[in-house]
Amino acid sequence: MLVNGTIDEVTYNTTSGVVVNKFTTSETFSGWTPTNASIISNSTVAPDGSYTATKIVEDSYNAIHRIITNQTFAPGITYTMSTYAKAAERRNFIIFHESGSTANRAGVQANLQTGTISNYTTGSGTVNNSFISNIGNGWYRFGFTFTGTVAESPTITYRLIDNTGALTYTGDGASGLYIWGAQFEQSPNVTTYVGKGASTILTPAFKAREVPDTVYTTSQFDEITLIGRAHV
Repeated sequence: MLVNGTIDEVTYNTTSGVVVNKFTTSETFSGWTPTNASIISNSTVAPDGSYTATKIVEDSYNAIHRIITNQTFAPGITYTMSTYAKAAERRNFIIFHESGSTANRAGVQANLQTGTISNYTTGSGTVNNSFISNIGNGWYRFGFTFTGTVAESPTITYRLIDNTGALTYTGDGASGLYIWGAQFEQSPNVTTYVGKGASTILTPAFKAREVPDTVYTTSQFDEITLIGRAHV
């Protein structure tokens, strides 16, 4: 039950049909590893109106400029990966995974100025479908769906592209773009964003997803603890 509409912890019921965001730091990007780039938190206003958007900033080397993390895939399971992004000095952005080896990539490239996308694949990498939506205020949510082929923990890459379209280029040490709301879910379609902060405890995202003060759905969660407000 809820007491005065306040809770501080929920335990997810895996049979509920509710999608879980597998990225545990979807707004701060804490724990992601930068390569020839910097991760700057709280850089501008995010799509939900909070000042929590992160900026990826390139360094001055002639190299790739990216941030990376890892996720676990299972064969035959369909996943959807998405993110919110906004152009700054850079407008071209690519997100992808490397399955099996760096030769097998699947993802999507976005132009955050025109709001257009194209699939990005190498080797045996396959994209089931891709999508982009204009969220407003320069923000887009884009991503792609794919099916795992082997049990593995591949690299997930968010990579800057220069304004000529080059994947490897000499950075200027200051340019970049904004990101927020990364989501990785076991689903054949993109679903409503579920915000997460610096831990696996759900953090405030969109107010529409706040647990109502008088509602507790036992089919979705099997444990609840009173103290602070939580969002799902």
